[in-house]
This record gives sequence, structure tokens and C-alpha cells, in this order.
Amino acid sequence: MKYRVVPKTGDQISTIGFGCMRLETRLGRIDEKKAEDWNRMKSLGVLEFLDDVKKKGQVKHIGFSAHCDIQAFKNIVDDYDWDIAVFIMEPLRGGSLSNKVPKEVEELWDMAKVKRNPDEWALKWIWNHEEVTCVLSGMNNDQHIRENINGANTTEPNSLSKE
Repeated sequence: MKYRVVPKTGDQISTIGFGCMRLETRLGRIDEKKAEDWNRMKSLGVLEFLDDVKKKGQVKHIGFSAHCDIQAFKNIVDDYDWDIAVFIMEPLRGGSLSNKVPKEVEELWDMAKVKRNPDEWALKWIWNHEEVTCVLSGMNNDQHIRENINGANTTEPNSLSKE
């Protein structure tokens, strides 16, 4: 398994990850209004809680996951001294973003020496960025798991060329 270093902490993190989360639900679905309301979370004392558990040694590093617009994301980033690494969750949206490849892109890929499927190209492009620490790729079957592990193990930052 390949690992990358989190710039701010020096920790090594696997380049491919497994994620889970727990958000408030309403009628069996995620209550998106509550889950996305950063000001509400701050008013409930989340920042003080994070400071407290870190000070007590109950957690080593603190980060966040965001499913919001860019302004809300900037507010979250600016409101706390996060131990930030870049984790990307489900960048291909279960394959739906790689199912409709523009003809111009397919033509470029066809000229490449190494042949890959659209998912492989997309994930390699993401892992090619040195800022990316981990990809939570949304794997849902054994073949995807094998392909994604292989892709993570064979892609270094800045390794893709114009060829």
C-alpha cells in the first residue's frame, strides 16, 4: 500500500481509504439542512469541544468533511486551525462522472502509450496532485477495489506526463 505524508503533521496516511460517517437523519434520510449548517454547529460549541478533546489527548488530529458550497467551505476552513490534509471522497460519484467521457478526451486517451479505462484515468489524475493525501473512491465491488488499490499503488505525485 502506498502512503503519503500529511504536510502539517508529518503523519503517513494510506493513499486510498475507507470512510464512514454519521449525520442526523429525518424520516430515514440525512437531514441536509442540519448537517450543512456550520453556524448552528458553532453555536452548539463544536469548536470548543474540538479544542477540549485535543487538549485532553483524546484525539490527535482534527479535520472535517464538507458537502457544501464554496463560501460555506471557506468559512469552515477559516474558523479553526485544522490539521488539514486533503481527502477526496467519491470523486467519480460512483462512476457516473466517468461514464460520459467527451469524444475529445477519449481521442487523447487513445493516443496514450498506456491504455486505461476512464475511472483509472480519473483517479490517476487525482493522485497525480501532490496536495492529495487520500482518496475515498466509493468502491462498490471486488473488481473496483482491486483496480483502485492498483491505481493507488502505481501512481506517484507529478507522475503523469503529456504522453
